[in-house]
Amino acid sequence: MAEARLFRRLGLSKSLISGMLVRASKHGTTLEAELLASGALHEDTYYEALAEILHLPFLPRLDPAQVADLPGADSQLVEPSVIRIHHPAHPPITAIVPSADRIETFTERLDLSPMLRTMLAATTPSALRTALWQAGRMRRLRETIDRLFGAMPEASARITLWGRQGFYTGTVLTAPFGACPHKARHRLAAPAHRAQPSLPRLFPHSFPRPFCKAAAPARPGSRHSTDRAAAGLFGFRRALS
Repeated sequence: MAEARLFRRLGLSKSLISGMLVRASKHGTTLEAELLASGALHEDTYYEALAEILHLPFLPRLDPAQVADLPGADSQLVEPSVIRIHHPAHPPITAIVPSADRIETFTERLDLSPMLRTMLAATTPSALRTALWQAGRMRRLRETIDRLFGAMPEASARITLWGRQGFYTGTVLTAPFGACPHKARHRLAAPAHRAQPSLPRLFPHSFPRPFCKAAAPARPGSRHSTDRAAAGLFGFRRALS
């Protein structure tokens, strides 16, 4: 196997390779994935070694500001393999994640086209994922907000109050007036009564003193209310004569 030969070339023991081959067959993965997951290989060290085999520069870190956020680039977050990098002072290059199972084929292709080495660089899966995630964070934020507004507008920050929230807020604000309608009506009508002075106040000398005296209002139909009404009518006629 090409993978086994490569790892023997890198100095790994046969027993370790055999054990990882059994685990890869059991899990349905590759020998490379099992060695990296077990910690037998350090990611930076391993991919730097692959870059030396391919005679490519190695980039352990990628600047998110130089990563092109192309359509469909998020697929590289699942299976990182290639990314485009734009440098302000140099021509753009393509960063690749080499793999053990394709190392021989890729080496032959580079030997046939040596100019490709000037346009390529090797990096790690973690470095590619981190740079790609940072480069497309604002785009993903906008897409998430648009999808949320389309699917659940009541949970979107674009709407401050939706139907039910407005109804509940109006109910809470108007509840004190609905609980005491008479008091509210009296408070609203009180300034109008105060603004209009009564006839006894306008003509204090034309009305009897009992009529001008501030006293508690008598009940309708009683003797005191009849006497007061007659006295008030007499005083009003006298003021007009």
